[in-house]
Amino acid sequence: MGRTYLKHGALALMLGILLSACSGPSFNMFGGQSRDEVERNRWRDEAEMQCLGLKGAMVTAFVDRKAPINGPGVCGIRQPFSLSSVGMGLADIKPAATLNCQMVVAVQHWLRTVVQPAALIRFGQPVVEVKNIASYGCRTRNNERGAKLSEHSFGNAIDIAAFKLAGGREISVKDGWDSFFGISREAGFLRAVHRESCDIFTTVLGPESDRHHQDHLHLDLAQHNSQGTHYCK
Repeated sequence: MGRTYLKHGALALMLGILLSACSGPSFNMFGGQSRDEVERNRWRDEAEMQCLGLKGAMVTAFVDRKAPINGPGVCGIRQPFSLSSVGMGLADIKPAATLNCQMVVAVQHWLRTVVQPAALIRFGQPVVEVKNIASYGCRTRNNERGAKLSEHSFGNAIDIAAFKLAGGREISVKDGWDSFFGISREAGFLRAVHRESCDIFTTVLGPESDRHHQDHLHLDLAQHNSQGTHYCK
């Protein structure tokens, strides 16, 4: 089984401003936020405004600026983007992911510096498509009644189910993670991506984290605490 470990220190990505966390507000789909919740989530607006100010998520043919998403309740994104490809078409995101500014920057960085090198080392060819099964969506964590809001509720998370290589081969998290007892090229690739994602995202959950993540990798930029702790499992 996997292990949980913590990392500390600011990310180099986006000049260290893209640290985020899994503590969302208590789920109140149609209500407001308490004073404590407002204080706890102030970092969301600060991170987004810094990213937008630095033009982190540049609008290109593959990154489209969308209308603000407001609600229901406290869900939403001040300035959402639709990310459909990375690196001038190098790798497609299918379907396109609706994310906040800092997540767009993080996903682009992740594909270039984590996913592509891992694929080239193990398969000798790049990833040309990434299967996105969840980006923005107003819901609780794992869709459990009474749970806190998921980072997906703020466009601050993405779930990845599979990677397609240039030759047409698909590497799915569900089928590849434990293939040949975890020592196949597919398993090596997926486990390397999972491990190295923890240098970019503050929360990384895979098949060994719990029953809710057996078929995908969950990546988010939740701010766990002021020390910039990363939670990876």
